[in-house]
Amino acid sequence: MPYPEPDRLVFVWERDTRRDPGSRLEASPGNFLDWRARTRAFEGLAAMEPFGLDWVSPKGPEYLPTWLVTERFFELLGIVPLHGRTFRPDEHHAGRGRVVILGYGIWQRRFGGDPAVLGQVLTLDREPFEVVGVMPREFELMDDAVWAPKIWEGWEAQSRNSRFYTVIGRVRNDVTLDRATDDMNRIAAQLGTEYPETNAGMAQVRNSLQVSAAGLRGG
Repeated sequence: MPYPEPDRLVFVWERDTRRDPGSRLEASPGNFLDWRARTRAFEGLAAMEPFGLDWVSPKGPEYLPTWLVTERFFELLGIVPLHGRTFRPDEHHAGRGRVVILGYGIWQRRFGGDPAVLGQVLTLDREPFEVVGVMPREFELMDDAVWAPKIWEGWEAQSRNSRFYTVIGRVRNDVTLDRATDDMNRIAAQLGTEYPETNAGMAQVRNSLQVSAAGLRGG
């Protein structure tokens, strides 16, 4: 994988130990926010939310597969854009997030691989969005997609039933993967006590990004 120190990068999932001990579930918004706030083992956690934007292209309306990503997503992966930049912290706030980054595949297939797309304003969902970056060919995690900043809604911190976040993390240099799993299970136990209706019996499971990325690539 083309990421710095890829052995420290993992996907973090949930597992329902009561109903399906072998399960691998995505995270709910509320749980992810608590993981991120409480972890001691990770340098950082970031999440991807599946989305979609309708582009008014020169050839007519087109659907663009989209991922909304939380703060520091690209920085945790250690990926530098081929053109342009990643998202600024202020672009994760309401009214400032109308910017997108193009995956290499979608840049090639729908924008002709033209570097001049940088700075262009696209009409997406009837709103203007500026193209601020293009990811390199080596960034194969969902390369045929558009990336946009995740902007938090007020209700999401309390949402624990719906699980639709794919979570990645970069483990701290002084922490083993087993210790990182123990740390996440500690948080899961806390949340099981605090929110028994949605979180009792939930545990964590992690997979190496090197092993698991193929399950997301291009899909």
